[in-house]
Parts: sequence; structure tokens; C-alpha cells
Amino acid sequence: MARLNLDWNAALFPSTRYMVLMDLEATTSGDNPAPGDLVITDDDCEIIEIGLVVINLEGDQAEPTAKFSSVVRPVLNPTLTAYCVDYTSISQAEVDGAPTYPEASAALTEFVTQLDALPGGWSWGSWGVSDLKLLEREATRHGCANPLPAGRHFDLKLIFQAMRGERDGTGQAKALERLDVAALAKAHRAPGDALNLSALFRVMRRYAIAQAAAVERWGLDRAQKWMRENYAELGGRRPAIMLHNDDELAQVLAVIEPAPAIEYAP
Repeated sequence: MARLNLDWNAALFPSTRYMVLMDLEATTSGDNPAPGDLVITDDDCEIIEIGLVVINLEGDQAEPTAKFSSVVRPVLNPTLTAYCVDYTSISQAEVDGAPTYPEASAALTEFVTQLDALPGGWSWGSWGVSDLKLLEREATRHGCANPLPAGRHFDLKLIFQAMRGERDGTGQAKALERLDVAALAKAHRAPGDALNLSALFRVMRRYAIAQAAAVERWGLDRAQKWMRENYAELGGRRPAIMLHNDDELAQVLAVIEPAPAIEYAP
């Protein structure tokens, strides 16, 4: 099972060189299925799409180091619900022609084997722990190994909330909005959500740096509030939405720790 690790420095600045951002889409009937519609429980939901984006943490390259994606054919409930098709935009024809989970898992395992050859090692993260649980459930159901081990996993949703002092179950789309991170791809498709998470992850790293400086000056409670308030020194903007690049981070740090005035000898 996943570890509950709320040390955001360990998650955002891991000892590994590479971070794998992962998202899954699964069969679903939604929260309020219509009378007579198929009801898919958590135990019966199946992966129908896998998306991974690999980024190199030693640098700030815009392009991912590698990507993996696969649509997956469900077997317990092979016909997608209307809600699922509408929510994910994954069509029935796509899943009908896709590999089963054991086949997709084998391809993912081969991809992960290639990651193992990269220098510096890798960790992986997802928005919430449900993706890890679903991988583990599918592995048990089909009698195969989970290609992405729990011991390398970070729940980035919990990290985001712990870092910002939030307790409202923040969705990924809302987190992108709160840090003013532009979505790079369509939501609710696994490759797109993984790519969007990679962009959010990079901004979260700068957020952690800025907040750490604020904590050193004012303490955690005040620092968390400071990151969300507007300041004239930042053009009336809040620090949380000024972390798109290192230049903006430098502006925020300069407000936290202004340079000492230069005293000239008379």
C-alpha cells in the first residue's frame, strides 16, 4: 500500500534524478447513475487508459524526457457507460481495439525497465493515492506485478495540501488554477493529465523554495498565508501565482528577503 508521506521536500526534491508523473482513467458510472444504469463499484472499476510523463529534475527542460501511454480494454465491464465516455472522451471503439491490462502492464513494465537504466534513479507521483490503489488492484486481479512500486510513490495531492495548509480535497484542475499553471493538454485523458501534472510539479517545486524562505523569516502559519495574499511589491499579485519560472521565483524571494541597503561612507 502507499505510504503516507507529507514531507513535501522529500516529494518535490527526491534523491532521484527523474520523476515519473502518472495518471489513470478507469471505468465509472459516476456518482449518480440513472435508474437502471450499470453501477460500477470501486472494487469493479478497471483501468482503461494509462499515461506517464518522465521529467529530469536536474534542470528545467520544458520537454519531458520520455512518455508512455496506452488505452486498455476492460474485461469485467467491457461496455463503457455513457457517463464514462462523456467524462473521459474515450470511445467504445478505442477500448475494443486496445490491449487487455496484462498486455498493457507488460508494455509498461518494459518502459519502466528502460527507466531503470537511467542514471540517478527515479521516483513517481500521482494526484492522489487512488491511481496506486487501482494499479495494485489490477495486479492482484490479473496475477501480475505492479510495474510502479508503492515504495517509490508520492501522493502529490496530499503534498500540495500539506504544503499550502489546505484540507478541502483539492482536485488537480483546481490546483492548476490556484498556482496559475496553464494546462498543457486535455483533462480526463491519462496522457494529458500526466503532462499537466508535470507542469504543476515544476511550479510546486518553486513554491516550496519560496515558502521555505518565508517560513525561515515568519514561521509556517504566517508563510502559508503570505503565499496567498496580494502584495504591492509584486504588482498587486500573490506569490503563489508568480512561480512559472526562476526569474519570477527570484522576484518573490527578493520580497521575502530584500537586499540590505548599501551604506556609503561620508
